[in-house]
Amino acid sequence: MHHVGLALPVLIGSTLAVTTDPSLWTTATLGGKTFVNQGLVGFGYIPASARDSYGETLGGLGSAIALQKGTFKAGLNGTFTGRLIAQPDRGYNVETTIDWQARQHSFDFVLSPYCGKNKLDFDTAAKTFGIQYKTPGLPTSGLDAISSIPNTTIYPVLPAPGSGSSKISVDAEGLVLNTDGSFWTSDEYGPYIYRFGENGTLLQVIQPPTAILPTIGGKLNF
Repeated sequence: MHHVGLALPVLIGSTLAVTTDPSLWTTATLGGKTFVNQGLVGFGYIPASARDSYGETLGGLGSAIALQKGTFKAGLNGTFTGRLIAQPDRGYNVETTIDWQARQHSFDFVLSPYCGKNKLDFDTAAKTFGIQYKTPGLPTSGLDAISSIPNTTIYPVLPAPGSGSSKISVDAEGLVLNTDGSFWTSDEYGPYIYRFGENGTLLQVIQPPTAILPTIGGKLNF
């Protein structure tokens, strides 16, 4: 069985108050400051057969992953808990793009740092970082942006998968989470930057300068 894996290293001076054996450490100096990587202390995985709340297999989680602000906390017996937000891009597109809803996946986790030197078997190691899938959101489309939605008093012209479509074509990449639950995501179709509310409602659109917008014959062409 294949798995999507997540691994957690430890840096001295970080929030994790754990220490591994110095023989496992590696160091790097940047800007006159020395950083110490104490090695791997946690490992977890999501089965490749796992499905999201849309009934589709989980995949492409690496476009952007962020720790939801305010969720990382020290627990009992040296454990730590928190929530990761993973954002895929435009979905399955081996043969062509599809009308795939952009989404974010929430994963609650419990980190139980392992600081020993002995090697662990796979199942034991996986217990150091327990992951629980939550829910996705943010409905849009992954289809190529062959049309556009006219500008309004609130939003600029937006990329769309076809004439008359009310969906925005989004190939989501970057992710920044805000403390109020809203988030920014960058898009490769626009290329635009969007701010969505916690429930997926579009709140704000940043359109790049005209010189960066894709045009053919002087006309906007996504």
